Amino acid sequence: MQNNQVYIKSRGVDDADVIALSKQCFAELRQIYRPTQQAKQNKAASSREWTCFGYHKDGQLVGVIETLCLDGEIHIRGLGVAREARRQGVARSLVDFVTSHYVNAHLASLWCVEQTGNTAVFQALGFRAVQWVESELCILVEGSKATEIQLTLAL
Repeated sequence: MQNNQVYIKSRGVDDADVIALSKQCFAELRQIYRPTQQAKQNKAASSREWTCFGYHKDGQLVGVIETLCLDGEIHIRGLGVAREARRQGVARSLVDFVTSHYVNAHLASLWCVEQTGNTAVFQALGFRAVQWVESELCILVEGSKATEIQLTLAL
């Protein structure tokens, strides 16, 4: 494979490389919050409905995004980029790819934990914070409930 070859392709949510990259990316966040047992059960129960896309550079999976399109709204979860590939446009490329992939969608939506500081990353991608809730699905490492923020992107 030639150097700097970049492509995005569909991957299984249960693909070993996807799971490994997701664990690597979210390990940093686990120092701030952890999902509750209910969140883990919800994700496991719905995983077959979600589609995963992987960003590949030089034959290596360096970014992932999980999506579900319902009633013209693209739901996004599990957006992760390998540390060595950050600040290179991978997240933007994945978001741009999925928003063009679902041609009939009018909105993209995701949730993130406010305490991670990731809201700024999504706002830089054009998302706008629209809702804040005390989370029933995420707990901060010290034991209090996290604040989740819903961000949307009009398409």
